[in-house]
Amino acid sequence: VQPCSFFHKIGSAGSFREMFRSKIIMAPGTASYRIFVKNKSNQDNMMCLHADLPGTYSTYTIKLGWKVEPAGAGDTIQFDWTLDWGVFWKKTGAVPASIATFKDFWSYAANPRNGSNFNLELANGFIKLNAAQANGPPGTLYIDCAANIGQGVVSTGVTLNGAPVAAVNAFPNTLYTFATHPTYWLAFGGFTQGKNVDISATNTPIRVQFQTGESDLYFELGQDAKFTQVTAW
Repeated sequence: VQPCSFFHKIGSAGSFREMFRSKIIMAPGTASYRIFVKNKSNQDNMMCLHADLPGTYSTYTIKLGWKVEPAGAGDTIQFDWTLDWGVFWKKTGAVPASIATFKDFWSYAANPRNGSNFNLELANGFIKLNAAQANGPPGTLYIDCAANIGQGVVSTGVTLNGAPVAAVNAFPNTLYTFATHPTYWLAFGGFTQGKNVDISATNTPIRVQFQTGESDLYFELGQDAKFTQVTAW
């Protein structure tokens, strides 16, 4: 089981963050990408980085709050990550993925370069997610749910840098396909790590786009609660 609070607090002007103490867990090695955000508004809320997965063919895919941190007025937030993919499952029972919170889960590393395949099945009374022979196109992850996976028992999905980024309700005899070419979005509002992103709970989000050769981007949240991309401070 992997907890998934992947963030830094690098500056604070208040005590808002004390309400949200979390264990900080960093991926090994040097991060490939970093985002720095200054909250120059007068609002205290949650800063959220979430991702779309264009090309994903799984029906009813739920976009999750991938990286979420409390951001009080005056705070500076840093998100960093590497492009390390994985798959996960969580026994959610009658709670659908759309309202579940994915903080504790079972996860496995995956290599989308090989079109990784995984089988989710019930074996000897235990739910298992096993690697299968890779036979899909590069850049794609597959989760094949067996016939003995009961409906309304398990949710599954993909992780990025160790944290769930997208989830689905697992149905028997169903193949789920996830593309691994994320589009990132930065938002500010009432978000929860590992929970469905409620667009109604946010201001206008801004798309985070790295140009070739870029690894660091800088943003400011203004008094109007809107984001602006800026040069390095």
